[in-house]
Amino acid sequence: IISNPDSFLLGERQTDAYGTIKADILTQLACPVDYTYPEGTGGDSIRIFLYYNSWTGGDLSPISINIYEMDRETLEYSPTPRYKTNEEVSRFCSLEDSTRILEHERIVVAKRYNDSAYSASLDAYLPAISFKVDPNSAFFKRFASVKAYGSQEDFNEHVLKGLYITTDFGSSTALHISLISMM
Repeated sequence: IISNPDSFLLGERQTDAYGTIKADILTQLACPVDYTYPEGTGGDSIRIFLYYNSWTGGDLSPISINIYEMDRETLEYSPTPRYKTNEEVSRFCSLEDSTRILEHERIVVAKRYNDSAYSASLDAYLPAISFKVDPNSAFFKRFASVKAYGSQEDFNEHVLKGLYITTDFGSSTALHISLISMM
């Protein structure tokens, strides 16, 4: 399941020209439409990966990343609306503890990544950050019970409206996210 944006910016950074810039991500994931899991299989874990091709700011400055499930409105793509950069997150996500889907936030630095994936278009490895979804969360239990994906609309309505990805700590680094995937 993937989200492949032109680019996302995630983090917070102080600049001389613009002051403090904070960037969070609201996104939907594309499901494998018409896919059915083989008989007798089931979900035992979920991981979310954020792939980034560059960053701005301090390459060794720590940032803490958290991910929430969107539990209110879903993003609209048709007709093509334009969302402003100051969109109210509360419109899409209540930020209740029950919408937090990670076992715990992840503290990372841009230059030291543990995961990566080869990109044929770049002929290089993309740095990545891997997150384990809390197996006790309502999100995990609902998602792991899905046996087939009928349509993108059904997926957005009944399985996952979207994700809100934010930083809770750090003001020196912003990552240029190029791909978000969930496995």
